[in-house]
Amino acid sequence: NMTLFTEQFSCDTLSTFRGTIAEDNLRYVRDVLNKQHQKDKMCIVISDGATCGDWKDLRKVAENMEASGILMLGIGIFDNNVTKIYNNNIVLKESKDLEQLASFLNKYLVRHVFK
Repeated sequence: NMTLFTEQFSCDTLSTFRGTIAEDNLRYVRDVLNKQHQKDKMCIVISDGATCGDWKDLRKVAENMEASGILMLGIGIFDNNVTKIYNNNIVLKESKDLEQLASFLNKYLVRHVFK
């Protein structure tokens, strides 16, 4: 069960006891971000595997978020499911892959946030 910034989002939990249904969590984050007035919005998803829901539904939610102007980044930990879901993604399978993470994030931060 995942608790995510409970004070910031005013909620207790964002998932079920049977595992994370990522598309439900992402819909919640989408709704919160869409209420924000900032021009640039980014959602970074770190995943260690597949959703307990439907990855095709998750992909649709991510595409919808991008269409609304939210930059989506998927970071896979030991699992490449993020490549099926997020257009902008990186998979970290070994500790040496962490070296690529800084340049991956920098690429999007510079291009989309600090333009």
